[in-house]
Amino acid sequence: MTPTFLTTRDRVKDFAASASSANAAMSLLPSTHSSLLSLFRTPTRCPRVLCRHKSSRAVVIKNFPSTFTMDRLLTLKGAGRPTELVLRHPENNEVEIRYLHESGAEAVIASASRGELVMDGQKLTADFVRTRALGVQVVAAIGLLKASRTLVFKELPEQFASKENLLAEMSRFGEVQGVWVGDGRKVNVTFSDIMTAVEKTAYPTGLDKLSPRFSLDPFSIHPERVRAGESRESRTVILNGRPVPRITRVLQYLTTLPFWQSVEPLLSLTTFHGSMFLQFSDRERAELFYKSYNPLGVRKKWAPVGKDYLSGPLVAARMGATRTLLLTYFTHPAITLERVEQDFSQFGELGAAFLNITKCVTHHSAKGTARYGPRQALIEYTHIESACRAIDWIYHNNCSFGIYGGSEITFGFTPDVGKQPSSPLLPIRLWAANG
Repeated sequence: MTPTFLTTRDRVKDFAASASSANAAMSLLPSTHSSLLSLFRTPTRCPRVLCRHKSSRAVVIKNFPSTFTMDRLLTLKGAGRPTELVLRHPENNEVEIRYLHESGAEAVIASASRGELVMDGQKLTADFVRTRALGVQVVAAIGLLKASRTLVFKELPEQFASKENLLAEMSRFGEVQGVWVGDGRKVNVTFSDIMTAVEKTAYPTGLDKLSPRFSLDPFSIHPERVRAGESRESRTVILNGRPVPRITRVLQYLTTLPFWQSVEPLLSLTTFHGSMFLQFSDRERAELFYKSYNPLGVRKKWAPVGKDYLSGPLVAARMGATRTLLLTYFTHPAITLERVEQDFSQFGELGAAFLNITKCVTHHSAKGTARYGPRQALIEYTHIESACRAIDWIYHNNCSFGIYGGSEITFGFTPDVGKQPSSPLLPIRLWAANG
């Protein structure tokens, strides 16, 4: 059933005013007009630049002994945090590791500086290395699937009982880093790139009937930041009243609270049998809402503990996922607010949407004339999983959104007055229908 769309133009009127008066609205996201290959599944092997700061999530490890194997790499002390990509550079006897969070890279550097990064008695060296931002599709896959580079099969048919046959099958999707076969024909297959593993689950083969699952504890991505804030207290607020508060009113109120710009505060908003359930990303934000939201005739209470634990969406939110999608750089004249509502409501219930097409500019160059401007749309869902589902579907079916060809999509916060929506993640660029 198509979800009911609830629009809130009042909620974004201040943003519309600020956007229409800004001549530089195109700068709301960093320029990412690079090769499409760099935005999608093909790993880049561009020149690496060492850096000495602690903001990078990537490291390069050197000085491996002759007995080195990739299977043993992430078993080294300090190197076991979840990764996006592992690239070997045999010509330099180096391995580049891109972690899902910068704390993984910091752990490797700390281990190496203490002399604890050792393989077969030989001390390894490690340095930070600059890398691109984490792709928005990676965070969406973690929110939906708890994705990792490793797929786990509980049991495989006889034709894939040997490592050679299994390796040949899996290599059709991308580079395989290792295959582990355990008792009872349980098998772990590790790809070099996390999105290769995700695509293995997205495109059906005979092995998909065996229901492979990912091997990831989401909280291991950056445990010192997640576990420290966890408690056994509920993070879900229940609202009751006659009538139940309108979804748009509640979402509008949330934007007035000071926590809005740091991390997505609300994972989901659901109405059921005359009650509204608001599941927050942590207890602190839930308490702030609970204490400050006091409309006439509305009763509040906490949901039972244990009913609000969604590890995948929770960690995705702390990695930059939000309930709001930010669509920029579109130019097709057929894109209207109604069209945006229609196209994006298929992924989940919408809370609000806004489309800005004002202040278009014309750019003249030797290649011809192009029209650009602050054309942007904000699409807000009631569930963060719906936003993740939209990103995941668009990533795997890019050309199906051909009308938005040339645009970019990512997660984005609904801005305060005078501010622009933004995201620390690398957006997906949509292809035109004709490729």
